[in-house]
Amino acid sequence: MRMRIEPEDDFLHPVEDASNFNESRYYNWFDPGVGMGGWVRMGNRPNEGYAEMTVCLYLPDGRIAFMFK
Repeated sequence: MRMRIEPEDDFLHPVEDASNFNESRYYNWFDPGVGMGGWVRMGNRPNEGYAEMTVCLYLPDGRIAFMFK
C-alpha cells in the first residue's frame, strides 16, 4: 500500500466534537557537528480550552533535558 500525503495534510483539521480533540505539531532535528538534537511537540486542545508543549533535548554529554507544560 502506498501512502500519499497531500499539501492540505499540513493544515489544521476542523475541530471535532470529541471533548479530548487534539491537534498536534511535531518538529525534530539533530546536528551531528555539535552532537545535539531534540524534538518539540505543540498540542492544541480547543474543546478543553488549553494548549500544551513538550520539549526534549539530547545534549552532547549524553544527558537529556525534558520539559512538559
